[in-house]
Amino acid sequence: MDQTIWQKMQKIDTRILYAALLLFISFPLIFPISLPIIPAEQSREAFETLVAVSKTRPLKPALVDSQWSASTRGENEWQTRALIQHLMILHIPFIVIPGDPQAPQLMGDIIDDYKDKYGYVYGRDYVIVHFLQSSAYAQIIKGMARNIPETLKTDQQGKELSSIPLMKNVKTFSDISLLVEITPTASLDKWLQFLQGTQKVPIVVASTAVQSPEMFPFLDSHQIEGLLAGVKGAGDYEELMGMKGGGTRVATALSLVYALIITLIVVGNIGYFAEKRALAAARTRK
Repeated sequence: MDQTIWQKMQKIDTRILYAALLLFISFPLIFPISLPIIPAEQSREAFETLVAVSKTRPLKPALVDSQWSASTRGENEWQTRALIQHLMILHIPFIVIPGDPQAPQLMGDIIDDYKDKYGYVYGRDYVIVHFLQSSAYAQIIKGMARNIPETLKTDQQGKELSSIPLMKNVKTFSDISLLVEITPTASLDKWLQFLQGTQKVPIVVASTAVQSPEMFPFLDSHQIEGLLAGVKGAGDYEELMGMKGGGTRVATALSLVYALIITLIVVGNIGYFAEKRALAAARTRK
């Protein structure tokens, strides 16, 4: 017995579905297209916080706490690229604190992609600290509250931080302009006590989409002053900076996939209810 059109709408060949999914994902990643992006309010707050810091604390470096690794590169890398570029555009020096063994290499590669374009020089405009064990973060942050160079000791190359020009006037958190927390985990809690409890240092967070819901209470209480949620947050930030990068491409691919899923749900439901109505009408005629 041949299927009706309504039955076919409910039973689309899975090969067609996978082919459509592959097309919707790959097309915006290969070709430079983008859908209109409306930045979320929390992404806009992050952008405005960095701009404000560049005006009110222009000579103080930011802390960039990098907790991510290759496992969350699909989200955190695009967030990092957007934030690092904005720091450089605003001429905010920064200190990278790697909280994952892969972080020094990943952060170094990203910074290398932009440092020449924006005239950033290692030691003068930025520094990457040696890898710090995440299990010891609470003790490390307590030590940083007293003396940052003595607690962190050396950069990734083994050079004493106290001998690096950028660190000359950096002693405690009062000498820091901003914390940029890039993380796939619940690592923010350890910073809040010392940066918001005593020094009122602005905090901007970039987290994976699955971790973002845990950040919104801190956003609502103004303990953090901006949030990039997943790759959508990276796309938002690129839009606010007026550039189209990897975050925009990936966000476009996700939007197209969401549109495909919604369309398939609608088509399936139309087929279901239309078939149900047709069967009811057939029974009535009998």
